[in-house]
Amino acid sequence: MSAPHFNRLSVQLTRMKENGHLLDASIPTQTTSVALHRLAIALFSQEIRHKLIRTGKCDLSLVGYSHASVDNLVKFLYGENRTIGPECAEIIQTLHLDWTFDKTMPINLVSENTVEDANLDLKYIRNRSFETEVPLLLKAPRT
Repeated sequence: MSAPHFNRLSVQLTRMKENGHLLDASIPTQTTSVALHRLAIALFSQEIRHKLIRTGKCDLSLVGYSHASVDNLVKFLYGENRTIGPECAEIIQTLHLDWTFDKTMPINLVSENTVEDANLDLKYIRNRSFETEVPLLLKAPRT
């Protein structure tokens, strides 16, 4: 993957998120909601992407999880260096994020891999997903 492209887009999206610009989705947690861009979550979940295309809405709820864990995962999606632990692994499964490119080799964040190994794998998958999904989204018909 062309790291500079991912880094530039990641930096710009993160800056827009921090400044509260063009945020069009939020995920309720135990205490407050985490705001984000629909694009940031749609890149990593075909299920969410198809729902957004069909309805235009991003109705996600993670009220069983802490704000800190959900925010940590969202920041990771935006490209920030974060450690993803077991609670974030549960959130990934709850959101049905597509975190495996090779479906025969799932990443287990809880038992089989060390946290460091799992985070390296997730960073690779995040970057690989970004590399393949952004061009597909750019080619998709606009409504």
